[in-house]
Amino acid sequence: MKRTCSRLSYLFATVLIALSWSASAQDTNEYKVYDAVVRHMFRDGITQFDMKAKVDQIVIRDRTQSGYAYGPSEENWEQVKIRLRSLSDDTIAGYETARKTEFYLKTKLDIPFKYLLIGDK
Repeated sequence: MKRTCSRLSYLFATVLIALSWSASAQDTNEYKVYDAVVRHMFRDGITQFDMKAKVDQIVIRDRTQSGYAYGPSEENWEQVKIRLRSLSDDTIAGYETARKTEFYLKTKLDIPFKYLLIGDK
């Protein structure tokens, strides 16, 4: 159950982040959404989604990405809706559209601890 909650937390954060990006530009408002998600996940410098570990620094992939918690090629949206009852079909459709394009991040996050953007290589 703990692993499922962690994966659903990851998915929820991924949905919010993916929906915050547009094809036009990554402006300040889009980074504010990312800031809010990261602040929520690491509130008071403690991980809120698994072991409640203290955090001084986090590592973030240098571009947006969207993965599924359920499997490599699809999500079990009915299961997700059990935990996120307000999740609409429009939000899911927006997520599915947004996840098709990756955008590079810049060091513009306003979060209360150090972070490092890294690439896949």
